[in-house]
Amino acid sequence: MVQSDDSQAGSTSWTQPIIDFLERGILPEDKLEARKLRMKATRYHVISGTLFKRACASYDLLQRCLRKTMGAHLKEFHEGECGSHAAGRSLSNKILAYGYYWPTMRADAKKYVQKCESCQKHAGMTHQPAEILHPTLTPWPFMRWGMDIVGKFL
Repeated sequence: MVQSDDSQAGSTSWTQPIIDFLERGILPEDKLEARKLRMKATRYHVISGTLFKRACASYDLLQRCLRKTMGAHLKEFHEGECGSHAAGRSLSNKILAYGYYWPTMRADAKKYVQKCESCQKHAGMTHQPAEILHPTLTPWPFMRWGMDIVGKFL
């Protein structure tokens, strides 16, 4: 479904520092950033110049790391032939299940679904108020004086 993103090879992206460290051992100058990169790189593998991330649920499954947000591919997963106009979290889970990953995937999927005109038009109406209800306590009339008005019961 997702084509190669080799057209972006010249541009720097979030994948480049990880690839540089895994292939050549290059670390940033800042010690804190270098430590973060070493810790992060334990979850990644480079195979034939392509970065893959180990999936959380299964250590055998590798997810291909895409260099940047793939808006066209979000459209394919959301509205395409096999698309189901799923919500943001479901859409990102579907992309993960197909074996793709980028760090801002969940936020990007949520934004994309919010902009989908068809989803907005055909979405179910929520029966919730626009703002939190403010309960007003109306005292029952004669709640305090009931005995005074009626008098004593004999």
